[in-house]
Amino acid sequence: LKNLGNLDTCQHVPSPGYPLSSMKTTAFILLALRVVRSSACATEVTEVDTFLNMRSQFDLIIDVRNWDEYTGSGDATCNSGGDANKCNYGHHSSMFFLENPFRTDKAAVYSVDGANTVEMALIGALQRCYGTNISTVKVMTSCHSGSRSGFFQDKLVEAGFACANIYNFVPGARGIYQAWEASGFSNDTLMMHKETGNPGSFDYSTCPFDKSGTSNTTSDPVSGASGAAPWSLGLAAFLLALLA
Repeated sequence: LKNLGNLDTCQHVPSPGYPLSSMKTTAFILLALRVVRSSACATEVTEVDTFLNMRSQFDLIIDVRNWDEYTGSGDATCNSGGDANKCNYGHHSSMFFLENPFRTDKAAVYSVDGANTVEMALIGALQRCYGTNISTVKVMTSCHSGSRSGFFQDKLVEAGFACANIYNFVPGARGIYQAWEASGFSNDTLMMHKETGNPGSFDYSTCPFDKSGTSNTTSDPVSGASGAAPWSLGLAAFLLALLA
């Protein structure tokens, strides 16, 4: 407290015991982390009740999980991970499955060496689908519990969709199922379906502009840390390299 008067000089006064080089290192690290995080779209729905109240406002609600998760197949391998019910939840009737035709599991977002990977051909198909409306169209993304759908959300925004209109449903299928279970499975607005339809895969023929979907494209997977665009990761690495 005795040194507070030095603040009037507008000079930087390092704290005792912390070398200036260490403070520079910390500053660079914080800057690098800020760069990495800056590209992420943070428009979210974090409560199931909010989802129920807002769902009619969206032009499209898409599920980016794999087919076994969406249909609630009970696949043993799928259920052998951190969530023993991962492929038991099924899907809500308001969520269309966004099918990836380039994978046997049909997942729009999947893990490769621990990193979320998105099929960019699907991003391109949705971009063409909504054409000049992409800045105003309202879309919600969903998955198991918000991670994969958050990554897909970011890729939509990078493609030109407005962050303010692209929502990530953080509770995901697990959150809706748990809320339905808590109601004693009596709340029909929360009902989860274990089937291929209701509503099933998104149909590109309903698109207001290009209706071709992925029929004329090839697979274009992009991998990286969720919420961080490749350019931001590169810049962060450059900033950190300056400290070497």
